[in-house]
Amino acid sequence: VNDVFKHHPDEILWLVRQRGLLMEQALSHSPDKFKMSALVFPAMNFDDVEALLKDSLKEVGTVGVANINNPQQIVISGEEKEVDQVVQLIKDKSNIKRRLRVFPLQVTTPFHNPLLESSKIKFNHIIEEKFNIERDERLKIPILSNLTGKPVYTHGEALDNFIEDFINPVQFKKSIEYVIDESNDDLHFINIGPNASINQNSVTKTDVSKKVSSNTPVGTVEEIKAFVEAYEK
Repeated sequence: VNDVFKHHPDEILWLVRQRGLLMEQALSHSPDKFKMSALVFPAMNFDDVEALLKDSLKEVGTVGVANINNPQQIVISGEEKEVDQVVQLIKDKSNIKRRLRVFPLQVTTPFHNPLLESSKIKFNHIIEEKFNIERDERLKIPILSNLTGKPVYTHGEALDNFIEDFINPVQFKKSIEYVIDESNDDLHFINIGPNASINQNSVTKTDVSKKVSSNTPVGTVEEIKAFVEAYEK
């Protein structure tokens, strides 16, 4: 992407597959079960929920914040029983018990969690051994990192953030806020990929200043093909 990896597409697809396999294998021998749950709440309560989460996470060992998607949704991941414990702690301590909804995700791996440290290390070794990255080379187009919510400008920065994504939360809300704050009043978002509609929804919820003029999902194979054809013209 963005010429960080100047390799044959088959090599890139192999690397993407290794990333997924390493995450799956990291905890495959553990006797514990793992899960991710999305906490959904009114935007006005974001700061309260975030503060309660920080306090509750001190009482458990494996649970961490996996995604901060928008002002109304935070995802947590970890060992199944401890995720449920954190959810209950937040319900017990918050004053929005009836307005806090919890949606378990259909996954069995606790993504964006320090539990995946071993897979992060192995993935980094694969890149160092098989891929020659020009770390100081400037990106053709700056990448807005979901790790920090800020742009990066070199191949090395982009790669490091991509790898740290294994064990750190996705700061999607912060990324969208950066774009909105740094841009004019005529913003156009194109959300590409299988989660296009989910991302579209998060952009809409984060755009409290109403700067976004259009917010389009491009999620199906047909939509992606049409987008690429239109882009190439």
